[in-house]
Amino acid sequence: MLWKLGEPGQLRYTDAVPAPGTVAAEVVGGLWLLAAMLFEMAAILLATGRPWRLAALAGVAVSAPVIGLAPGLAVAGLVVDGLILALAAVSWLRFRAAPS
Repeated sequence: MLWKLGEPGQLRYTDAVPAPGTVAAEVVGGLWLLAAMLFEMAAILLATGRPWRLAALAGVAVSAPVIGLAPGLAVAGLVVDGLILALAAVSWLRFRAAPS
């Protein structure tokens, strides 16, 4: 949305922070893209049985602050970030508790 590609659903340019088309919006859009790539990498690593937690946590670390710019418009993103953190924590605890 911040790259002025379209206004999906109830998201409108007038509600966007930072203002679409500005340098700040381009940076935020790039951060959204980076977060998406990190989450996809984590999913691929998880599906292939490789360590995935670091990529998932990096995705949350990028995603959550960007969502904080307009939390009312991205509540679902905050919920997903929280679920990913919870899954990573449970997975890590189970890994640590497993006998060697």
